[in-house]
Amino acid sequence: SPRGTGNDTRFNSKNLVVSVSMEKVSVTMGNPSTWRPGVIGRSNLGGTVRTLDRVNGAVPVDSGLVSLDGWVLVDDSQGPVFVEGNDADTWPWIAERRANAYNNKTGDLDWYFFGYGHNYRQALGDYVKLAGRIPLPPRYAFGVWWSRWSPYHETQLMALVEEHHANDIPLDVLVIDMDWHLTAYSLMNRGYVDQAHQPVKWTGYTWNTTLFPNPKRFLGWCHSMGLHTTLNLHPASGVQPHEKRYPEMAVAMGQNPATERYVPFDITNKKYASNLLDVMLRPIEEEGVDFWWLDWQAVNYTAVRGLNPTIWLNHVFFTDMEERRVPPTNSLPSRGLILHRWGGLGSHRYQIGFSGDVWTTWESLDFQVWFTLTAANVGFGFWSHDIGGFMADEPTLPELYTR
Repeated sequence: SPRGTGNDTRFNSKNLVVSVSMEKVSVTMGNPSTWRPGVIGRSNLGGTVRTLDRVNGAVPVDSGLVSLDGWVLVDDSQGPVFVEGNDADTWPWIAERRANAYNNKTGDLDWYFFGYGHNYRQALGDYVKLAGRIPLPPRYAFGVWWSRWSPYHETQLMALVEEHHANDIPLDVLVIDMDWHLTAYSLMNRGYVDQAHQPVKWTGYTWNTTLFPNPKRFLGWCHSMGLHTTLNLHPASGVQPHEKRYPEMAVAMGQNPATERYVPFDITNKKYASNLLDVMLRPIEEEGVDFWWLDWQAVNYTAVRGLNPTIWLNHVFFTDMEERRVPPTNSLPSRGLILHRWGGLGSHRYQIGFSGDVWTTWESLDFQVWFTLTAANVGFGFWSHDIGGFMADEPTLPELYTR
């Protein structure tokens, strides 16, 4: 424990110093192999960032776990902690860090010092031993994915798939954007919001039967064509009264459905998370959906101090797929797979990342190459980018689209 003055037992530059053995130390950097509390690294090699939505070119990325300085400090004192399950409920959950005499605001001092010099491979190897291994996605995830945000009818998607096959173009994953569920673009574009004060029907859990008259039949056809499917989710609105399974969800959460009060989103509440999966989503999975695309989450906080909703949504959905979802008869348990936004350190446990709605420009394409590489510095090795881009002011040049 540190020795301070009087009652002050905090680590400081006088009672803690760490020396890192390095093969080379740049003269221009002074002596980056020695660290004390308060010293700021100057040559971090970068990590990644939550989203590239609306990015045209480059943006700064968060810090990675390797640096030319030879060390990186990760301060997780503000973060929550895992709570192990028990025999009745083995699902690991989350809790706020306890307050104590060291810091009555955030709890324990929780520092991780990565002092590996320039041995970056060992630094990242030890990180995943500490924070969890990087899971191997299922084989089909390494194939060709197709996605476009447009209100396709099921017959149009079927024709698109058949056109791929007719032209010997491989296709492995069909990504169906938010038009699979009920939407209200005209109202949303005029500023209408739901009971959660989110854009109306941006969140949805009820099939749009105008576009998909028989979802189970359509998804079965996709499987017969060798495809896996994923559906888009924006969970921020909770469960609104217009949803088909709202009455069951309300009862499961202890609410009276007759009030038509929405069920608020609270992914840190294990009861809510379990019911969201079991009541709202399990019936859709049983119709043939293979995994979920967890798209944009409107706010960056939860009921648990220090926890953002993105990483916890990732944890809940990924671990549900691996540990809670019952596999079909005579089949092996599923490898976990979600398509999601980066939620911070630890997101490497929940692959695959979706980088967002980027601009279709040479500058964006150039940055995405660098961006994908630096994500490895936090153990995040699998990204899905919008090939061809998403946003554009003018028609995309053929060469840019091809590349």
